[in-house]
Amino acid sequence: MTYLETGGRAMELEGKTAIVTGGSRGIGKGIALALARAGADVAIFYRMNKEEAIKVVNQIGLHGRKGLAEQVDITNYEKLEEAVRTVVDQFGKIDILVNNAGRSPRATKVGDSDLKDWRGVIELNLNAVFYCTKAVLQYMRAGKSGVIINISSANVQMLNPTSGPYSAAKRGVEALTKIVAKEEAENGIRANAVSPGVIETRMASDMLRAMGEEKAKGFLDSIPMKKIGLPEDIGRAVVFLCSEKAHYITGEILHVNGGLVM
Repeated sequence: MTYLETGGRAMELEGKTAIVTGGSRGIGKGIALALARAGADVAIFYRMNKEEAIKVVNQIGLHGRKGLAEQVDITNYEKLEEAVRTVVDQFGKIDILVNNAGRSPRATKVGDSDLKDWRGVIELNLNAVFYCTKAVLQYMRAGKSGVIINISSANVQMLNPTSGPYSAAKRGVEALTKIVAKEEAENGIRANAVSPGVIETRMASDMLRAMGEEKAKGFLDSIPMKKIGLPEDIGRAVVFLCSEKAHYITGEILHVNGGLVM
């Protein structure tokens, strides 16, 4: 890989193009901006908040990279294919896919789960990862290269009660990651996952607030590093896995959780 020195900083992903789903806020925003800082042009897929998405694109531009925001329901495969074609038309190729979009349902025991809620969580957190992967693979195969990064969760290891559909979906994501890694290695495509712990996002803030001050403090104290992570921490992990430094790494799950799960 050629490293372009800009401002004393090596641009690890210079010339690369990326798609980040759920890229308008939280972890997705952190990933999109980390990729841009590393030299990649970045398209973000978002569903609801156009204003936030445009802000992220503007920030990508401040790093001297091309940004693109596509409003799309990634559970609708036909619309998703159209969005992916738009990225290819604008950027010419797709080197990196980060399947980040997801949601956590309200805490409910499996036996008490609402069927619509269960299906919705599985559809977005697992099925949409398959849809996005399928949609970009044709372009990556044509170029005989590519990197797919799936965002999992520490819940896969912790398997907390009342996290049934979310934990099940993320476990499926990790299995899918390894299968794609095996299937696509011959095409020069790598697939890995990043498994975050508690990261400073709106969802994490809501979770800690719901715990109450005392329980939230006890939970944070249970993390060996005694703090929650930042979206940029996940972004840096993604950049590493997309870079030439990780060229011999595929089918792995990188845990970024401050020691919460070991």
